[in-house]
Amino acid sequence: MNLEPSRLFFGLFAAFGVAVIAAFVALLVYERRRFERRGKERAWLRVRLAGVPIAVVTALAVVVPARAVSGMEALGVFYGLLFTLAPALWLGGHWMVGRVGPHALTARESLWLALTVPGFAIGAALLAHKLQPIAWAIARAAQAPP
Repeated sequence: MNLEPSRLFFGLFAAFGVAVIAAFVALLVYERRRFERRGKERAWLRVRLAGVPIAVVTALAVVVPARAVSGMEALGVFYGLLFTLAPALWLGGHWMVGRVGPHALTARESLWLALTVPGFAIGAALLAHKLQPIAWAIARAAQAPP
């Protein structure tokens, strides 16, 4: 089998992407069922849907002030806001949305919902980093000798 290594590598990369998406969907199904058993499925859905605008507000709160500053100070502003304001907005936004309406979520449940998405993304990135050398080795080994 004579495949160009980069084509095989990117094919493996795409397969990993599909597996990550499938795992994320499985996580969401597991979460929904867990909250459904407690009678809080609507609150779960409300928090999950509110996660998109919360993410946009959080990103804008970090990026806009950093872009308003020039030079190396912009990097300092970016990291300063990323590690102080961003977690407060992200966690606080999930907590506030979880507390609204009937069948309100507890603080622990809201925290779980706030941490699963970034935790999953970090875990997928770390796994991809560990699997990248293996994928390149497979891609090179599939190349026929000249």
